[in-house]
Amino acid sequence: MTEIDFTTQVTKTLQINRKEQNQNAETLSRLLESRFHAYETLQNINLDLLDSIGASTSQLKDTSSERSAVALSSVVFARKLNLAKDKAKKTKHCIQAALNQRKILRRLKVSLIAGDFTEAVQQSMEFSGQREISIQGFNPSQNSFENDLLVIKNDVESILNEKIEHILKDATFSEDSFFFNYVEIASKIGGTEKVVQYLSKYIQIYIWKNYENIVAVFEGPEDIFRKYFLNLITCLFDNTLEILDKKCKSLTPILDENMVSEYVLLCHEECSKVLQKILMMYLKRRKFDRSVIEAEIEERCSALSAQDIDIFLEELSGLCAQYEQYRRIYCSKISEICNNTQIQLSLDKLFENKLKDFEKIYEIYSSLEFLDIKKSISIAFNIEEHGNCLTSSIVDDILYISERSVKRALQTGSCECVSSVLDSVKSAFICQVFPELSDRITRQASYIRPGKLVDAIEFHHASDGETPTKLEVHAFMRSLNDIDAMSEIIMKLDELLTSAEVYGTLADKEYILNCTRNLRESSLQFKHLCTKMVDVVSNVFVDIFGNCLQILGTTSYELTRDRYEDCHENWTGQIIVVFQKITQNLVPIMSTSNSSTLVHQILQDLARRIEMIVMTRLRFNHLGGLHFEREIRKLVANLTSLMQCQMRDIFSRLNQIGMVLSFETFDEIMDYWGDRSGLLTWRINRSEVKRILSLRVDFRLESVEALQL
Repeated sequence: MTEIDFTTQVTKTLQINRKEQNQNAETLSRLLESRFHAYETLQNINLDLLDSIGASTSQLKDTSSERSAVALSSVVFARKLNLAKDKAKKTKHCIQAALNQRKILRRLKVSLIAGDFTEAVQQSMEFSGQREISIQGFNPSQNSFENDLLVIKNDVESILNEKIEHILKDATFSEDSFFFNYVEIASKIGGTEKVVQYLSKYIQIYIWKNYENIVAVFEGPEDIFRKYFLNLITCLFDNTLEILDKKCKSLTPILDENMVSEYVLLCHEECSKVLQKILMMYLKRRKFDRSVIEAEIEERCSALSAQDIDIFLEELSGLCAQYEQYRRIYCSKISEICNNTQIQLSLDKLFENKLKDFEKIYEIYSSLEFLDIKKSISIAFNIEEHGNCLTSSIVDDILYISERSVKRALQTGSCECVSSVLDSVKSAFICQVFPELSDRITRQASYIRPGKLVDAIEFHHASDGETPTKLEVHAFMRSLNDIDAMSEIIMKLDELLTSAEVYGTLADKEYILNCTRNLRESSLQFKHLCTKMVDVVSNVFVDIFGNCLQILGTTSYELTRDRYEDCHENWTGQIIVVFQKITQNLVPIMSTSNSSTLVHQILQDLARRIEMIVMTRLRFNHLGGLHFEREIRKLVANLTSLMQCQMRDIFSRLNQIGMVLSFETFDEIMDYWGDRSGLLTWRINRSEVKRILSLRVDFRLESVEALQL
């Protein structure tokens, strides 16, 4: 190719390009006046390029090495030209999108005016799907299309505002469902900020209408307030949960995650504001004064009646229960929403701090509960009745008082309330009930003497009527039963707490478990006192058995055949008679636990003293050993028929002593000892066996000592 042809081709190419540039410039100048400067710049670039190419062409005539520079300049020019084309296409596309948005907004405006929600929602989705105009150097004030778009958009938002304001002004929310249709449209047109404003205003009006109803109750008489106050608090929480649950489900498909979470937080914040005002009004109405409550607890004044305290506790526990239930359900709903929409909300952060006024409610409730328990127990002791029951009326009263307080605390669902009430109950048992019962039974124990117990169980004769001695013994036994019943009451409370479901953090539940353990430990104090007093009675009864044991100590068990056949069990018969009187006259006035403990203790002491007499004061021959074994078997059999007790365990050592004493030869023990014992479990050891065998006057001591056991 010659240089002239190359120059001609370049010139033609430049002319074609110049023509296309003029056409593009005319299009841009007609649609977008602000783009004129681009054409002028491009024209100047083309002129510069022409001059450069012309100069390059003339230089190519002189040297062939400069031809490559001309080609390079052409490539650079072509690249700039392609960039200009791309920018023009983008500008055209954005302008077309603006035109489409304008058409959609006009149709949307007509649909909103006509009330056609289906078309309006569809058109709002189409509008949201269109790309926004984003031309660099775009100047709205110089662009008629953009100004027209903004005007129509503002008209649509004004219509939405009017519709939403109309719904919000309707106190009955009769068009409640339409509100969320408008919100959906607004989310596509106005963006997130606008929707947040709508939702915030909706929640405020919806929740605060409950406040107006509650204020009206506060302004009414006391009977109306007591009747409706807690019900209106329930309505407040229920309405908050309703707009959270039902409305949030309708918002989830149309709003993004941030919008839904914003809605959730708005619901809780508005409910908290309303609740805070209500609590302030409640505290002001009830005029709770901590100093007065503390003075009541310390018994320095008596400003609150028992009836008022009971009313206040029912209101406070109801408030706590409603709030705790609201918090649990709210957290549950949030968790459900988070699982369904992938929204991440921190429940701990949401409820990391309770309302300060609710902290006051918890404190007042705890103090009043402690005061109620203390005053109720004091009244119970003052009006205590005895009657013909095993226990006094104080047992039933304290059971009712403690159960009522614990159940009321459990109904609140608050770990704080439950733990504080448990501390109060424990304090009442340890600092109030235990000292009273302990002092009482200690005074009564001083009257328990063998003669009085003998009279009480009618040992010598049948007494006519209730003698003072018998009344004293009965009073002591009743006090003993009261103490035993108190330990049982505490265990019932422990069962009540174990079966109940308490909500809270792991730390809260662990604290409640610790309070429960402390409560169980307090029952041990009553058990120990009860055991101590049973020991007092048991020791007195052992003294009563002294006459019987004296007969045993003077009995000779070195018997001949004639004396063996004529011998009668005098001492065992008297013991059985005494136990008959115990079962007939003393056991019926004792609790099952106390009577079982007392009988077991008496029998153990009796068995030890019989064993001591046998081992230290008696001597036996073969017939005497057989006779003693028969006496022990009959004693166990008769006592077993009188009362339900593990007689064979208690008298197992005596039975084995009688068995060893009844052996015909000293080495007969070898047939029952060691590997030959079979099912027999020996309760006496080797040295005791030899010692028992040495009580036989017909066995040589050297032979007994020589036994290899």
